[in-house]
Amino acid sequence: MTTLDVEPVRIRTDEYDRMTEVGLFDGRHIDLLEGLLYEMPPMRTSHLIVLVRLQQMLGPLNAERRLLVQVSLRVPDLGGRHFLRENPR
Repeated sequence: MTTLDVEPVRIRTDEYDRMTEVGLFDGRHIDLLEGLLYEMPPMRTSHLIVLVRLQQMLGPLNAERRLLVQVSLRVPDLGGRHFLRENPR
């Protein structure tokens, strides 16, 4: 018996954007994380409650326009380096 090494195909953000534009993901919540596509479950009540509480607790950051809630975030391609490690706050 032979075992095949299967590697996932990674895509770039421009490819993901084109897929979204042509409606490939209509009705589904698909996230692109490190080049891989993940189908995300719908937001449930417990998620929404935590989200609202965090927004309330982090209100000052929101007032300073430093808080992003449930929005897409594009991180530049650093060629394998880690954005958060290289850009500590």
